[in-house]
Amino acid sequence: MSMFLVRRTNPFGTAAELDAAIFRALVCTKAFPGMKWIRTYYTPGVKAAYCVYEAKSADDIAAYSRLANAPYDEIVEVGELTRDAYWTPEVERERAPLLVG
Repeated sequence: MSMFLVRRTNPFGTAAELDAAIFRALVCTKAFPGMKWIRTYYTPGVKAAYCVYEAKSADDIAAYSRLANAPYDEIVEVGELTRDAYWTPEVERERAPLLVG
């Protein structure tokens, strides 16, 4: 599976609309084997939302978004970098003293 970031601007007007959209999203993922909603980040006032999914393709994400009635502005395939991939306890013990001046 690949990972995708979906940008949605001004997606929800109220908290009730946000709850309804999340419910639709969870139900609609079942129509796309292997698709998984990972998380959503949103800006204050929910003016924009950035949703992260695992899926087979951007086309699946687009079809899923139509089915869930969740308009989108952009779908991009992304990779992932995490702090833990670079900063293990061993690295911290070895290098942290060098960073403190």
